[in-house]
Amino acid sequence: MALLVSDVHTRVTRQFGDEANAQITSADTIRWINDCQREICTQNDVNQVTALAATTTNQRDYTLPAGIAKLRRVMYQGISLRMISIEEADELLSSHDLSIAGGYPTGIPTHAWIWGNTLSLYPAPSVGGASDLKLYYTGFVADVAATTDALTVPPQYHNRVVEYCIAQAFELDENYQLAQIKLGQFNSGMQKQQGNDTWQSQETYPTITVSPEDADASVGTGWIY
Repeated sequence: MALLVSDVHTRVTRQFGDEANAQITSADTIRWINDCQREICTQNDVNQVTALAATTTNQRDYTLPAGIAKLRRVMYQGISLRMISIEEADELLSSHDLSIAGGYPTGIPTHAWIWGNTLSLYPAPSVGGASDLKLYYTGFVADVAATTDALTVPPQYHNRVVEYCIAQAFELDENYQLAQIKLGQFNSGMQKQQGNDTWQSQETYPTITVSPEDADASVGTGWIY
């Protein structure tokens, strides 16, 4: 059964010794829960997502989906692309104008890089396809916003959330020794759970849309999940 924010808040204030909420408010707990859930997603790849998108002829740039914590793989027509840094992209493009009209290469993409939430392909696809691009990534779960909200990480991580929030409460109180003890429990529990997860998020698949006026601009409003 999923814990509610109110459940976490009660456990935190009780263990901290502040059931009157003189120091720890529900707003504090909500903020700590969201911080912890993002940390869990990043560390343990909890929210594993696969997203598909269409490519467009001579279109180099595609806007990435929102909420990516860690990108694992980019594939084009079933083949993994070599991910390079922006510096490596500069070397690759040293003899090319950045526009298709200026001579940017087209063909079958072999490389990709990310800058400013934009995925760039090299070369640009010479022929578009309905679901040519496929991303594998860890996404962030939804934030909680009210005491009646349920935690959005899997139930096996709920004790970790409580430990993390208690650690933050002790740190707020400048009791750094107890804060470190609780963080140690959190990190130990995370390591034990790592690799044992079978939970995956269930998503739907939106599609990328491309502006026909500018085939070389960074475009895209959605991905299929």
